[in-house]
Amino acid sequence: MPLAGFSLVELMIVVAIVGILSAVAIPSFSAYLMRSRTAEAVQFLGAIKLRQEAYRAEFGQYCDISTYHPAIASLDGSNPVPWGATPAAWDQLGATPDPYVRFSFRTVAGTPATPPPAALGYDTSNLDFWFYSQAVGDLDDDSTLVTFESYSESSRIWVSDAKGWD
Repeated sequence: MPLAGFSLVELMIVVAIVGILSAVAIPSFSAYLMRSRTAEAVQFLGAIKLRQEAYRAEFGQYCDISTYHPAIASLDGSNPVPWGATPAAWDQLGATPDPYVRFSFRTVAGTPATPPPAALGYDTSNLDFWFYSQAVGDLDDDSTLVTFESYSESSRIWVSDAKGWD
């Protein structure tokens, strides 16, 4: 009685099918992974916007935190880094992200006497107190930084042309 099994041709067909499925699945999975990593930036920029509005309601102006935290140079790309000790300005604003982050954050604020940078596209004919918040990160450790920005006069989030992933 001969042993039952698979022929070499049948095994090669299975290997080819698995290879084709992998070739389709890996790019889709990578794109999904990068999109999920960007959720941190979008979520915390929304939290900053809410805290900035509460800060202005209490103090009459927005909170200015011009220095990135954690420092952009400390970002690892594909691995989150510790937020570390919260700087006093972030405590004053009352905004703190998760203990480990993939992005560096800052929020720059100004008064009507100090107009925002022209590149931001603000309407300077009717200046008021303003702020913009940024999240900068390297999502896949290729030294390409992606920037997310939100502004006091808009509910939209801007994303840089450099996406931070291939």
